[in-house]
Amino acid sequence: MLHEALLFLFSVTRITKESVMNDVEEILQAIFIGLLVANFIINTGRGSKAIELCKETLVLLNHKTLNIEKQLGQFIYKVIYGTMFNAYRRVSDHTNALACGRKLLAIHQECSDTVQEGMLSLALAQICQRQSMYAEAKDLYERAIPLMRTTGNSEKRRGNHLWRFRKFV
Repeated sequence: MLHEALLFLFSVTRITKESVMNDVEEILQAIFIGLLVANFIINTGRGSKAIELCKETLVLLNHKTLNIEKQLGQFIYKVIYGTMFNAYRRVSDHTNALACGRKLLAIHQECSDTVQEGMLSLALAQICQRQSMYAEAKDLYERAIPLMRTTGNSEKRRGNHLWRFRKFV
């Protein structure tokens, strides 16, 4: 019934560039509000609810009328997947944290964001190490350390990770 009413509404109203633009603005506003709420929910210890909310923001972002610039899209995907990654880690869902982190890592690589790529590689390596996925952890540590060196991260921070890596190997 609702579906038929919406079809009637769209057939009666003429879709204009202005109405599509309003839709885009409303969708982006809903996404950003959803992300703010998701981050708040994570901080109150309800990571699983935050994950659900982030998944809903992904549905909105993938809406067919949402035609946004590539850079803005990448930024929004980074924020959504970053929030989901943190939420999965908070609820100790390491399998989904790794899957989400890998998607986020690919986005950072595509954007040439070496600082975030290095930090995320370290976080993923630590998760892999805890999950006894030693070969993948080693690869991620080996990828992260040169990135940390080239981005100028502090010696102390880099030293801590080098110590973990050497202890691991």
